[in-house]
Parts: sequence; structure tokens; C-alpha cells
Amino acid sequence: MTINVNEMDKIAELLKANKKGNMYEEYLKRYTGPGTGLVWDEDSDTLGIADDWYADANGDIVRR
Repeated sequence: MTINVNEMDKIAELLKANKKGNMYEEYLKRYTGPGTGLVWDEDSDTLGIADDWYADANGDIVRR
């Protein structure tokens, strides 16, 4: 699954909104699991691009 930087705010809101819900772990796996290039900081509720990943010219998050 390729994620575009334009989707990051929506994903972050989804994770924040479901933090105490039963789907939280599933959403974490889906959006921050291996091969996604995203990391979630639970302390600050922020979504970022993982080390060794970057946003290409199209905004897609890809491995370096």
C-alpha cells in the first residue's frame, strides 16, 4: 500500500479518534505497520515519515 502525504492528516485524525477504541490496534497495523513508511508517536499524537523513507515528487511515501 502506498500512502501519499496528502492522506497523513486524515490518518492521524483517524488514529486520534480511535485511540481508546477497539479498532485502534488494527488501524496502527494498517497505517504504521511494515512497509508503510509511517510512524505514530502516541505521546504527541503525531504521524510522521519513518527513517529511510521520504515523500517523492508525487507526494508518495517511498523507501530510500
